[in-house]
Amino acid sequence: MNLLFSDDLFWSSKIVETARALGQEVLRARSLDELETLAQKHAPGCVILDLCTRQIDAAATIARVRAVAPGARFRGFGRHTDEEGLARARAAGCEPVLARSALQARLPEYLGEWLGKPV
Repeated sequence: MNLLFSDDLFWSSKIVETARALGQEVLRARSLDELETLAQKHAPGCVILDLCTRQIDAAATIARVRAVAPGARFRGFGRHTDEEGLARARAAGCEPVLARSALQARLPEYLGEWLGKPV
């Protein structure tokens, strides 16, 4: 099981549908509380963070999820103009962290790498 933290319907739909086409399941959380609950319930292999999500604090988000799902790997994407936000996510343990444009250009390839083998 994999999780996506995003409040953006366009990106969420794109990621969930692409993952499904790759034989993977991704559940979307719209709030940090929902993400923490899903992580505790499903022990995700991968957690994808949309760094454009309102009021996201990558370090706090990763810490809360790691507390309930210590094996989770974190991947992130955001606006290329938010260099500080992307750098903070990397420093918090999110790797890789991509600009939205880079993710969109190779979404199936990245999701295949991040999510692993089909379910």
